[in-house]
Amino acid sequence: MITISDVIPQETNIDIATVNINQSLVVRCGLEYDYSAITRICGKPISCYLNEDVVIDEIKDDEGNVTDLIQPLVVSYNGMNLVFNAKYKSDKEWIGELVSIRMYSSSSSNYPVCGIKVGDSELGILEHFPMINYGEYHFEFERARTTYSLEYGISDKMVESIVITKVN
Repeated sequence: MITISDVIPQETNIDIATVNINQSLVVRCGLEYDYSAITRICGKPISCYLNEDVVIDEIKDDEGNVTDLIQPLVVSYNGMNLVFNAKYKSDKEWIGELVSIRMYSSSSSNYPVCGIKVGDSELGILEHFPMINYGEYHFEFERARTTYSLEYGISDKMVESIVITKVN
């Protein structure tokens, strides 16, 4: 019986929190965007949904009065949802930190994360990330004291979804 005891180091970089929209435009978890920046990068969204039931933070003036709320905002595209912790005024007037990207099957948008797209074979994950365990296509990494999570959803040996989340 042969046992391999070499540990393959898990090398990660910020590309794991980045979605390549085209060769020169990307969106990255942890960065701040506003409506005009996102529409310049990704185009006009299908919809924007503010979860008014959840308050992430309150912005107060010098006297302690609440002037703004930070709430989850979902900006939807065909095949991709972007979640922001945002100060929201209207569908076209908001600014916030991108905290999650979810890509799923779509015929019109199919953006790669580390060279892997929805619809690719699960073998591509193993080739790109030899340190990942077969069948466990989820891992976390840290950069500048911020933790990110990357998860590939698999169905019938094909990538069905990709989720990137800023954990803290």
